[in-house]
Amino acid sequence: MNESEKLKVDRYLSFYQSELGKNILLRELGLVKSALPQGSTVLDVGCGPGAFEQILEGYFSIVALDPDISFLSKGYELSNSMFVRGVAEHLPFKDECFEGVMFITSMEFIKNPETAVSEVYRVLKENGIVFAIMLNPESSYFRERVKRKGYSSGARRFADDVYGFFDSLFEVHMRKSLLQLDEGDDGMVDVLTGRKY
Repeated sequence: MNESEKLKVDRYLSFYQSELGKNILLRELGLVKSALPQGSTVLDVGCGPGAFEQILEGYFSIVALDPDISFLSKGYELSNSMFVRGVAEHLPFKDECFEGVMFITSMEFIKNPETAVSEVYRVLKENGIVFAIMLNPESSYFRERVKRKGYSSGARRFADDVYGFFDSLFEVHMRKSLLQLDEGDDGMVDVLTGRKY
């Protein structure tokens, strides 16, 4: 891993070591655990360097997917989960092999979400659950990060934009403005949950 890749990975992980990052991570974990049954075989699409895999080890059997080799290398150091290089639009897995698929603030950055959602449908078992936590573009958290040219500034789509892709294949529910950081603030994320029938 070269210096710029190491810096990118360290910056990502240092966020989750800050007080704000720890708070967000724990709250997102609560949402994940409420949506996906313990013991499930779960695909984490856009896993980054494995922050969730490290904490969820033993709760789920996780296969972590990311296109970035530097993130995957760090994930191997942090977790015993399986890490696979790939993209959401071409999942390198056989049909109906996962009980759950999660996107933790990664769906926003996928080039072709319609294809990605179709791929999720293909790899999910019957009655499997897809779960997506997506940044809320109306929140002060998101707007502040965009101003600072943080990772959020690369977001392409949001829950309202991809809801139809999910709704065409799954029985889907959307919850808006969850995880308020400050009283009166719009929640920083929207959540889509769908079941394959």
